[in-house]
Amino acid sequence: MYTASPVPTAWDQPLTVAEIMSPLLVSALHTLPVSEAAHAMATHGFRHLPVRDHRGSLVGIVSDRDVRLAASWDPSEDDAPVVHSEVPVWQIMSVRVITVSREASVGEAAHLLRQHRVGALVVVEGERPVGVVSAHDLLGLLSPLA
Repeated sequence: MYTASPVPTAWDQPLTVAEIMSPLLVSALHTLPVSEAAHAMATHGFRHLPVRDHRGSLVGIVSDRDVRLAASWDPSEDDAPVVHSEVPVWQIMSVRVITVSREASVGEAAHLLRQHRVGALVVVEGERPVGVVSAHDLLGLLSPLA
């Protein structure tokens, strides 16, 4: 009789946010036009973009949904969003930014996402944004294809 030995999984040790977050490579200045934010998100494959002021302080977050609502759809462009508005990002961003520390557990992050009904958390080190962790990142832990 063959008995499979238990395979260690990520669930054997509590994972931290730092282990699954997307490092913050891009953020948007609050005066950036929505069209440029949309381009940055598409170029880098982000669905959420932290927004900062001139001092570098975190002042909001813009999602792909925010951009879609500010965009018009042109079917001749294969359903790609075409943002006609040059309004600044601060006019469409959410100012309610939920943050989490790098050291927080994945469970804590999941709780915050559900509690606040948001799709992403900005990961901070002290006051400085260093990454983003999304519901999509957490779902990736459950999928062997992630």
